[in-house]
Amino acid sequence: MPTFAPLFLSFLKPSEKHEPKRRKEGRLYKALARLFIAPSMGKSRWVVLTVMALVLVVGGMFSIRLKVGDTQAGAALLFPDHPYNKAFRFVNTKFVGGNQMVIIAEGKGEGALRTREALEQIEDFQRYMETEGGAGGSLTFTNMVKRIYRMFHEGHPKWEVIPDNPKHLGQIGFMLSGNMQPGEMDRWLDMTWSNATVNLFYRDYNNELITHTIAKAKEYINAQTRESDKVRFRLAGESWVSWRP
Repeated sequence: MPTFAPLFLSFLKPSEKHEPKRRKEGRLYKALARLFIAPSMGKSRWVVLTVMALVLVVGGMFSIRLKVGDTQAGAALLFPDHPYNKAFRFVNTKFVGGNQMVIIAEGKGEGALRTREALEQIEDFQRYMETEGGAGGSLTFTNMVKRIYRMFHEGHPKWEVIPDNPKHLGQIGFMLSGNMQPGEMDRWLDMTWSNATVNLFYRDYNNELITHTIAKAKEYINAQTRESDKVRFRLAGESWVSWRP
C-alpha cells in the first residue's frame, strides 16, 4: 500500500533536540569505496570496458547454443525422480515414444480415401517418417484395415494387406465405427472418407527434432507427391499439424 509518511516529513522541519549526527566513516568503508571507484577512473575504465565487451561477445556466441528451460512434459514442474518423470522416461526408452505428432492426410473429395492407392500412399508416408523423420513409430487407419483384413482370413500374415475392393474397405470402416464411441473414429478417419490422420510418435521433444521432422515431411511431399494424387498432406503453417506432448 502507498504511504504518505515521506511526503509529510518533507514539509516538517527536524527537531533541534534530535538533529541527526553525521556518520563517522571507518577505515573499512573508505577502503571499499576506493576499491569500487578505482575501476571507473583513469585508464582503468578502458580495461573494464574491454573486459565487458569480450564478455558480451563470448557470451553472445555461447547463448546461441543455449537451451532455455526443459522441453520435456512435466520435467519443468516436477523433480527428476518424480514417478511421472520416471514413467515418461521408461515409455520413451522401451516403447515408440510418448510425444505425438499429428499430420492430416486430406483427400480430394468424399470417398477419396476409400481406395487401395490412397491408403498405400498414407502408409508410404508413415514408413518414410519412421526411417527418415526420426519417428519411433506411427499409427494410421491403414494399420487397422490391414489387421482386420488379416482376421477375416483366420489371422494368416499373408493377408495383412490393403484390400482392392472399395466395398471391403467400407465394410471394415463400418465395423470399426460400430465398435467405437460416437466421434471416436474421427481421430483416425472421418465418416466421409475424405480426411485421415498420420500419428507419429517420438522419444524426444525439442526444437531440433521438430525442425528436422517437418523438413523431412516436406522433402517427401516435394519428391513423392503429385497434383494428380488423391491425397495431400497438410503440414506446419497450414493449421493442420499439432504436437501432443
